[in-house]
Amino acid sequence: MNCFGYSVTQITCSTERVKEDNLSNLRFEVEDTSCDVLAKDETISIYAKDTTLDGRWFFSKWRNKRTLLFTYDPGRPDVPPPSISRRSQSTILISIPAVSQVIYET
Repeated sequence: MNCFGYSVTQITCSTERVKEDNLSNLRFEVEDTSCDVLAKDETISIYAKDTTLDGRWFFSKWRNKRTLLFTYDPGRPDVPPPSISRRSQSTILISIPAVSQVIYET
């Protein structure tokens, strides 16, 4: 019990990979994290990873971690995942159908 006399419940979160795109030496992973606190809290995270270093040497997985690009709140549970495409050699386009709030951005 806390100081207000209410019992503290454990926060339950689950993460699910909803999409993975491989675009010429780059892998993009989209993950949906859903938490039950007082109400449903949902975030979508988009990660990128360079696949050219995979398997080349012993420490490649340790050295080549994925990078979080951004995390956002979709606002509703029925919003489809973002689409990721390569427009040119130097341009990646990530299209998101709906965003309530951007939580983290690199």
